Amino acid sequence: MRDKLGNDREIFAVTANLEYALNEAWTLTSLTDYRDLTSNEAWDSDGAAFNLLQFYQAREGDALSQEFRLNYDNGGKMTGYFGANYFDYETRDSLTFSTDEAYAQSLFLPQIAGGAGLTVAQIRGLLMMQGVPGAENVGSFETPFQYSVLGLLTQGALIPLNPAHLEQSRTTDARTSYDLFGDVTYDVTDRLSLTAGLRYTVNELEASSVGELLRGNAALGGTANAVTFAPGFLINAALLNNPYSVSAEPDGAFTWRFNAAYRVSDNVNTWVSYGRGRRPEAISISGRTSSVVDAETLDNVEAGMFGRFFDDRLQMTTSVYYGQYENFQTSRFDPINGVFVVENSGNATQYGFEFDGQALLTDNIRLLGSYAYNFSEYDDEDSNGNPLQFAGNRFRMSPENSFSLPSTDHSRLRRAISGKASNSSRTTTASTTLPMAAAGLPACAKPIRMARLWLKRPTPMAW
Repeated sequence: MRDKLGNDREIFAVTANLEYALNEAWTLTSLTDYRDLTSNEAWDSDGAAFNLLQFYQAREGDALSQEFRLNYDNGGKMTGYFGANYFDYETRDSLTFSTDEAYAQSLFLPQIAGGAGLTVAQIRGLLMMQGVPGAENVGSFETPFQYSVLGLLTQGALIPLNPAHLEQSRTTDARTSYDLFGDVTYDVTDRLSLTAGLRYTVNELEASSVGELLRGNAALGGTANAVTFAPGFLINAALLNNPYSVSAEPDGAFTWRFNAAYRVSDNVNTWVSYGRGRRPEAISISGRTSSVVDAETLDNVEAGMFGRFFDDRLQMTTSVYYGQYENFQTSRFDPINGVFVVENSGNATQYGFEFDGQALLTDNIRLLGSYAYNFSEYDDEDSNGNPLQFAGNRFRMSPENSFSLPSTDHSRLRRAISGKASNSSRTTTASTTLPMAAAGLPACAKPIRMARLWLKRPTPMAW
């Protein structure tokens, strides 16, 4: 699969938005949306030059939503809307794992040796004393040992390792949601408006999983790998050719928002808001057991300002925010069962500052700029006072500081060139549940800085 690295994705979407005026104050809106996704992605999970942890995922999914909304506006101080929503989706995934057993053996050898009460060096010395060909390469990633160490230790047999082991897990995930919602805005004065919204959601969940060994070790009849003698490295034996399905109907829950907007002048508007967001429950399958992961919630407070100045030649938006996550859901790869699982990783805190603006320097030159500071980190304890495994860890793909400074030039030149540049800094952390350190492939955390420059020469303008 190394020659197919990349992602090929196709999305088909259809949306219908219909509106009917019932009278001067009430309108009925119908919003229908259908989406279909097909994705094929291959990636090298370890980043090494050899065939160790290669994955290929084929995904198909479809989603349908239907919303009916009654909108109220009679020109007075109060406006609002009320409605119901239906949402249904299903995804079907097949995750294929490929490895060269010789390299996989070097990766898992510390655990194999520990199970026998030995070290890798002791096994290497023992096999060299017995005159096993290539024994000096036991544990090496440069020239890995080509025979099964476990086969030699337990059977005294030279079992050649398979350079193209292949296994697959297939999973499905489905959810049906029903929502009732309402939102009301009241103009206290010409400048001050208050908004309150409430939503109630009920979910129905379904999931399934099954494993299949596509290409085992020929010397073992193709029914197992020669490194651990299990059917696969990642698929759970209990799911091998034996599908497991589960469904759940968690209790419904409320989300809400409150917002106050105050117009300081015709050109400056301010706001402060508080809301609760929610990621629905999820089913997590491990072997032939399953659990329902609690819904993730985010309570967030935000205050901000939007302004236009100097005859709209300068515009800017700025805001500060603070949020508390509870039952933060994390997706990770489970090497025991060979599937991606969703876990409750505890509580987290985020806060930050955002700014973006634009200035018209001349009639043709516009300067745009943005800056964001973001702190997002796992708390030390969950809501029950239990210490968290990821305490102090930052969120992935959440840069602490980021900024951009693009500009555009719309001068009437025959061969105009426009460009923009941006710079961002972020900290990323990579981790794995596999024994990477023992393989000389440690996890890392380091700052990454990126700079980008775009230049565009449009089609020559006609005079």
